[in-house]
Amino acid sequence: MEQHIRPPPTLEDSEAIDLDEFVVNTRLGAIGTPRQSPKEEDGAVGYSSPSPGSDETPPNFGGINYYCGNCQMHHAISRCISCNDILCEECVQRHIYRNLANDHIIMPLHAPPPAPQATNGAVAMPTLNTGPRCSLHNESLRYVCETCFMNVCQDCTLWEHKDHNCVLANEVVDNAHVKLNAIFNYGKMGTQKIKCSIDKAVIYSQAIERETCELANRIRKTMRALCCAVEERERALLDRLEKMRYQKLTILSDQMTGLRAALAGIASTSVELTKAQQVLPSLSQTDLALVLVRTENQMYEFSEMYKSLQPKEEVFTFVPPNFDLATEIKKQGDIQLQERRLPNGEVPAEPQPQQINGIPGILQPLRRRPILRAPEGPLVVQQPPPMMVPQQQQEERQPDPVEAALPRELSPSFGDTTVRAEFGGSLCIPGHPFPIRVRYTPGPVVSFAYEGSGEGEVSRPWGVCVDRDGQILLADRRNNRIQVFGQDGKLRFMFGCHGQANGQFDLPAGITTDQMRRIIVVDKDNHRVQIFSHTGTYMHKFGTFGRECGQFQYPWGVCVNAKGDILVSDSRNHRVQLFNHNGHFIARFNFDGIHHTRSLKGLTSPRGVTCTPSGNFIVSDFENHRLMIVDPGLTRLIASKGFEGIPRQDFSRPSGLCVDDEGRIIVADSKNQRVLVFTKDFDFLWAVDVRPEVKLDRPPMHDKDRPTDIALLPDGRLVMVVETSPESRDCVGPNQAFVHIY
Repeated sequence: MEQHIRPPPTLEDSEAIDLDEFVVNTRLGAIGTPRQSPKEEDGAVGYSSPSPGSDETPPNFGGINYYCGNCQMHHAISRCISCNDILCEECVQRHIYRNLANDHIIMPLHAPPPAPQATNGAVAMPTLNTGPRCSLHNESLRYVCETCFMNVCQDCTLWEHKDHNCVLANEVVDNAHVKLNAIFNYGKMGTQKIKCSIDKAVIYSQAIERETCELANRIRKTMRALCCAVEERERALLDRLEKMRYQKLTILSDQMTGLRAALAGIASTSVELTKAQQVLPSLSQTDLALVLVRTENQMYEFSEMYKSLQPKEEVFTFVPPNFDLATEIKKQGDIQLQERRLPNGEVPAEPQPQQINGIPGILQPLRRRPILRAPEGPLVVQQPPPMMVPQQQQEERQPDPVEAALPRELSPSFGDTTVRAEFGGSLCIPGHPFPIRVRYTPGPVVSFAYEGSGEGEVSRPWGVCVDRDGQILLADRRNNRIQVFGQDGKLRFMFGCHGQANGQFDLPAGITTDQMRRIIVVDKDNHRVQIFSHTGTYMHKFGTFGRECGQFQYPWGVCVNAKGDILVSDSRNHRVQLFNHNGHFIARFNFDGIHHTRSLKGLTSPRGVTCTPSGNFIVSDFENHRLMIVDPGLTRLIASKGFEGIPRQDFSRPSGLCVDDEGRIIVADSKNQRVLVFTKDFDFLWAVDVRPEVKLDRPPMHDKDRPTDIALLPDGRLVMVVETSPESRDCVGPNQAFVHIY
């Protein structure tokens, strides 16, 4: 039942009551409330009558008449300080003689309260008329609710907050300086622990990237072994079929030869019999008998030959394998996520919340029971046990064993490894686990690939790319081969020769790798694309000469997007074509009739191609000195950039293209003898000029060298392939290098 509480009077009120009434009214609150109607008797612990002249009014009492909070029948004349209750004379006697209340403090109602005193290490309850009061119960807010984070009174702990964790405010604020220091040290310790966990998460992410690559290689190797077994069985069956076919055809050929001989013999015998019939009257008996015996024997022999040479109708049949085996193969192998185990096979234990000198650690809250109303007796607040303060200076964090084992470039304390750990894989170097960002270098630091036809020598190279192992793959065009170099310029291996068979080339141009480490080569004058393993083993090819979808006329550049799809620039067909990773045609985009604001010199001649992190394709128009941006589905031309010219935003026969993993665009501006670097919005950043320079440790560059194609190393350095202009090719010497690392 809602109680109507009269607000305490102020000292400025013209009808202010005396001090006793003010003390009783403000301290006791809802325990003794002025009686307003007979209906409120059931809800009030102690109430007063508005009739100050009642017969039951005790003598020498000035103020409002309050009824006893115990019997609710007689006027109250005293109050118990310990119980916070008002009593009549009879109830006072009963209250005093109760066993549990013999030490309570009973005072007249109009007497001022005693000053609180501390006894035997106990702190007396603070004065009730000091500090804020509860708006519901008009009691002092002596408690703190840890569940709601608010101050409450004693009645609130019994009703509104009865199931919450409440504690006396005195307990909380006692020794506050020590507690604040402890909380501060908890926060400091928690910060170190969280940072250490973040470092471990980064290390584990990098370890997962490495282990994923290793497991992918193991999976490919294992599945390749199964595939090799199937292919070996296929070859054995085909060989056996070929041998059986040869044997059967040989037998049939021999039978036909014998039958033809028998047929010729019968014909010869028939001729002899015909002649014998014509001269029969003139033959002697002995001659006729000889003819008959000889022809009869010949016919018998031919008859036996015919019987023995009868061909049999036989067909080859294929007994298919048990396809349940194929189903079982599909179920072979699995990928599981397991906890890393210690060398003894045990799983590392999870760290437990630490304690410092018996104090619970961070993130482990203290649980307290709800505060109940104090028993009859003096309300005291016990001093908490002394709290030991943790040391202010924490020891420096020791490096984690996993972290200590990593090289510096992979350590969590080096660079933006958080970005690296969250990176899904490089698009600039497919399959590389970390992002690639182009960096500026004033001049070449390594030069190699000299003019010639020997190992490590080149003749008019064009395409270049870098695989995820950091190896440099070069399309040696005139030598019709692919050469693979290390970053130091030393030849690792090479493959290919001139021809039209599988694995042979006729002026290879564009080259790239994909996420499966396959090497994709544009076999330009054979009008096709060939795919090899990372070791140079031929795998398959696609494309023929023509203008239909999937056909080429002198294809030139190639790139791979994030899905593994292959984009090829079909130069003489003035288009680009998109294929999936198996070489199946997906889409094409024809540039015929597409013009910019200035008239073009001729039809679009697409050469270099690359893919941006957003999925768009960039194509260099070699003859019209511009770059074209096409959407991922090859449905529309998004933009065209540049004109013929020398300014930084213009080009002169742009050739190879490259984009780093932050979207920066690198263009080989061939005839301007430079490489331009732009932002993803085509804002110019810097240029690398190809100019001759003489250094003792490297051969000089020719003054007519032009960059044809470019690639990026994992550390962001630029790999540039140059060729000498047509009018100066006679000046090329054996000491000129065509590949430079900036």
